[in-house]
Amino acid sequence: MKSNLAIAWMLPALVVCACASTAETTRRLGALEQDLIDLRRDQRRMAQRIEELQIQLTVVQKKLEQPAPPQKSSDASREPALQVVKLRPVEKSSSAKSDLPLPRVLLPPVDPNEVEERLPVDRDAARRPVLAEDEPRKPAAGGAADEKLVEAFRKAFDAYRGGDFERAISAMQSFAEKNPSHRLAPDALYYAAKAELDLGRLEAAEKKFDAVIDKYPRSSHVASAMLFKGRCSERRGNREAARGAYLQVVQSYPRSDEAAEANRRLDALR
Repeated sequence: MKSNLAIAWMLPALVVCACASTAETTRRLGALEQDLIDLRRDQRRMAQRIEELQIQLTVVQKKLEQPAPPQKSSDASREPALQVVKLRPVEKSSSAKSDLPLPRVLLPPVDPNEVEERLPVDRDAARRPVLAEDEPRKPAAGGAADEKLVEAFRKAFDAYRGGDFERAISAMQSFAEKNPSHRLAPDALYYAAKAELDLGRLEAAEKKFDAVIDKYPRSSHVASAMLFKGRCSERRGNREAARGAYLQVVQSYPRSDEAAEANRRLDALR
């Protein structure tokens, strides 16, 4: 009888313990499932990041392989199609002296230590038509200077690709400011913005993406710059600005991959 009573008293406690154990197990399972979901999401992000870097590397390598466009001299562009010949008037009097100095010719020296100078036999040669002298032309920028700029950009991009974002930002920003008309200037400014974004400096990144859009509207990076500008605004909590940036991508580049991603972000913001 006493044993039955003891069992009766213990049953509720056992039930409570079993319920608590089940609840704890369920909670732990839920936490593990959430961790697994987070890991898979991070894995997808890393895969997308690697793929994006591969694409960017391919684009940059192609640009680096392109020869520098030939630079036309400003004086050469103003050169007339036909060369103008200026004639000096021939004086009527044969005894009159010409204003033109008689040219001299150097004859082979008899003695190695001295050179004999003599007037030419044909004195009338000095009165023949002479060509007007052209203005001295400035030498055009050679390929060596461009190669140095390309090498500077390559080093900055290697820093970005290697994760040294601070050095990449400094080098890319300096390149874009000193060489705003160079063919790699849009790339330099774009990767400076990407490095700011990778460091989590959203405001600085957004400003640099804006600069890419404003200064280089024909660059191949404009669509991506608009998309990343929207991401910066979204992460900063400015949902309206993010919507505006995403809509700009969709309207300006409707068939691009950036437009597809912008549409997904717009759906998430609804």
